[in-house]
Amino acid sequence: MTILSMSIALLKSELLNYSHRVIDLVLENKKKGSIRKTKRTYIRTEFSRFVYNRGLIDWTSEKKHFRKEEWSSEDQSKLEEIAKGEPAYQRIIQLVIELFPKHKEGADFCLSAFLSEIIRLGLDKEKTEENELVGITSSFIDDLEGKPNLWTPKTWLSGIWLDDETVIVSKELSFRRPEPNDIEPEYPLDMSGFYLRTMPPLLTSAIMETKLQAHYPVEVQKALEKTLIGLRLCKLGSVEYIRYRLNPRSIIAWSGTFSSGLDTSPAYKYGIGKKHSVPLNRFLSRMLDLIPEDCLLGAIPKDHISISLTRYNDALLKPERAEGRITFAVMSLEAL
Repeated sequence: MTILSMSIALLKSELLNYSHRVIDLVLENKKKGSIRKTKRTYIRTEFSRFVYNRGLIDWTSEKKHFRKEEWSSEDQSKLEEIAKGEPAYQRIIQLVIELFPKHKEGADFCLSAFLSEIIRLGLDKEKTEENELVGITSSFIDDLEGKPNLWTPKTWLSGIWLDDETVIVSKELSFRRPEPNDIEPEYPLDMSGFYLRTMPPLLTSAIMETKLQAHYPVEVQKALEKTLIGLRLCKLGSVEYIRYRLNPRSIIAWSGTFSSGLDTSPAYKYGIGKKHSVPLNRFLSRMLDLIPEDCLLGAIPKDHISISLTRYNDALLKPERAEGRITFAVMSLEAL
């Protein structure tokens, strides 16, 4: 065993011991009533009718208010401060800095994220299993070491619809029809302004779910963009994201939800079913590797392939009349 591996084993042991101490603190404060549950008003949309037909959704619904108990965020913050006062907290920060100098400036932020995860686990469960703490600890160390994370983005799509409930293309890519909770999930009344601006509209015609290993969010975003371009090349369809959520399996990796602001129906759309799974998988497996990086995420196209793809995307996605779309399509062919 090398000195580095021994040091990492020591860090893991310190983290696990600290996790147990934090769980004990949570249980003690729950027992004493120092952590309160508060009632918060939520809004839920209840659908009495939700019919999907070739990407179009016909629905009837009403919004209802209900009260939900939540752990007080103020009390959780106080508990975090108590846990940070434990001697082990500073010991672990020093270990992190010694083992991973690149995290010197952010060591406290990283360990705070780990602490928050442990506190949430302790609050949500009456009994915490050892394997849960080991899993969180291992994930945290993987983050510090810079290992790639598993990301499971969820993307709300327009321009493609499903003949079947689900279409599984591969282990890493699948599509399904949207469900009511995809369109209007429950949300807190005091956050309704934010949720109403970011909720995907009923233009959503499919949900795309993917899995990939990556270090950074931009890698995931580029992979999603390549898949969308591949879907536009597969058949004539103005396939575009309405919204996507990154979902990293990580303690400290940055996540987020992104909206395109798309509020118009696609110019072209097509359907896929289970019978298309194998040919679609073959096509995307071959095509995605050929898509150049400089036509992704607003990059400036530099060669004839990226220029052609950019003009092709313009023909499908820009709000143009038929003449404008034809012009962009011709420009795409000319670039080749």
